[in-house]
Order: sequence, then C-alpha cells, then structure tokens
Amino acid sequence: MDNGIGMYPEQVKEINKALESYQETTAMGLGLAIVSMVIHEHKGSISLTSKLDEGTDVKIILNIYKGEQYE
Repeated sequence: MDNGIGMYPEQVKEINKALESYQETTAMGLGLAIVSMVIHEHKGSISLTSKLDEGTDVKIILNIYKGEQYE
C-alpha cells in the first residue's frame, strides 16, 4: 500500500482505459493502462484496492514457467 492520494472508485474501474486523468497534472494517463495490458498479455492478473486520501494497493499475479523458453 502506498501512502499517496488514493483513487476514486470510478478511477479503479477504469484502469484499463488510456488517457484517463482525474487531476491536473502533466502526466499522460498511460501508466496503469500499459501495465494492465502487459500483465494480461502474459496471462496474469492485476487488482487494485484504493482508499481516497490513504493510498492504493496494487496486486499483480504472474505465472512462473519452468523448462523450455519461448523464442
């Protein structure tokens, strides 16, 4: 859990959407959308829980493969 500003529930639901920004910032709003896309491409999962003014907890699950590597 970070100790940042947290997110509104509607923000958590829209993490897969690029260019969503809920605060005045110079950020492009791509971070979590890209992370989510990469995780899903690798057959993983991402979940967020957030409390406004307290922070956000991000859980990422990826499989570990043993044996032959993909080429």
